[in-house]
Parts: sequence; C-alpha cells; structure tokens
Amino acid sequence: VIRLFDQLGGMNRFILPLDTVLLKPNWVTDLHYTTGAVTHTGLLRACVNLLLKNSAKKVIIADGAMVGKKTGDVIAKNEVDQLASRRVEIVDFKKSGYTKVVVPNALKYPRLALPNELLESDVVINLPVMKTHDAFPVTLGLKNMKGVLSDRDKRRFHLRGLDEGVIDLNKAARANFTLIDGIIGMEGNGPTNGTPAHSNVLIASEDPLAAEVAAIAVMGFDAQKFDYIHMAYEAGF
Repeated sequence: VIRLFDQLGGMNRFILPLDTVLLKPNWVTDLHYTTGAVTHTGLLRACVNLLLKNSAKKVIIADGAMVGKKTGDVIAKNEVDQLASRRVEIVDFKKSGYTKVVVPNALKYPRLALPNELLESDVVINLPVMKTHDAFPVTLGLKNMKGVLSDRDKRRFHLRGLDEGVIDLNKAARANFTLIDGIIGMEGNGPTNGTPAHSNVLIASEDPLAAEVAAIAVMGFDAQKFDYIHMAYEAGF
C-alpha cells in the first residue's frame, strides 16, 4: 500500500493533516475475507496505519451489510474491531443518521439519502473487492458504494434500476480515491457465493471509472461490453 501511494505521488497528495478520512470497505455479508467476499482486514490495517502516520485527525471504517445481514457480524468475523482506537472509529451504516442530498443530472434517482459520517468526512477512500456478480457483470468500486445506502434504498435500486442507481449514487457520493482489493477476489456466483480468486493485485486511481476499467481487464473481461461503463463515461466519469 505504501508503494502504491508512492507511485501516485504520495499520500500527501490526497490527505491533508487533520483530515477526517472514511474508508469504505465491502462488508456485504458475514463471511471471512479469505472467501473473497469482503475486503481484506490486512488491507484496512495498512491503510489505517498509513493514514495515521500521515497525520489524519480521524479514520472512520464504515459500511452496511446487505439486506438481511448484520454489519456487526461481518466486523466481528473479520476482527476489524481490533483496529478501533482513539482516532479510529468502526461504523455500521445501518445505525447511522441519514441526510437527503440532490443528485446532479440524475438518471433515475434525483434525491438520495446518505449517511452523515460519509457527508462529514473530508476524504472518502473506496476499498471494494474484485468480484464477479450474479446480477451485474462485475462488482468493483462503483457498485461497492451501494453499501452506504439504507436497506430501503438498496431494495429500491434492485426494483427500479441498478445500473442507473449505481451511476446516480456515485455522482452524489463519489469517492476521492478507489483502491480495489484483488488480494483475494471472488469468481463465479458472486458477490457472496462464488469461489476465492487469489489474484494478489491492488488497483488504485483517483478516477473511479479508470480503476473499474483496469480491474475489468485484469479479470479477463471487455469493459466495452458493459452498459454501465458507457453510462458512467457519459455521466462524466
């Protein structure tokens, strides 16, 4: 992780002293990261250590599990609670307060409710896992932001249009930095029932779509064939 940020000009390009930084992992379900379903705890630890070393005021690690699952179970199973300290807070978005925001030039969702911890952070670092998906071709950085939504809005996305929802959400809650976890990804029937894919790769960019396209290529797919990639590009990513 240190080498990755060094190649991008150093973490000081992205984080100012005394910033509050939100790390948004993938905590979709109560499985261990060795299954490839959730973000590697070692990656979270490396990011926390580097952020604190670079004078971040506070680090928030936060996500909300899929509908029907408890985020706390994911946290406990992956020992993320051990990362908590005076300057590191672990947050379950299912217990957060939400504020409605306007989505500029929305494709389908002109207003979305976002958690206050996300809105109040100075910098958001998105830490998705590299996975295939049963309803989407792949699930990477853009779709990982769906974890910030309430359970009600997660259901609404699946009923009214997932592609448009993912684009609108990333307009409203665009991560400042995307770091895709391909240490142990998932292939087959993801995002929860596939098999581990030991890719041993990290992909990072300030541009979420650039990271997405690079990861798709690494996974062996053609991004040009994915409708949501074209939609993201046309939306200004």
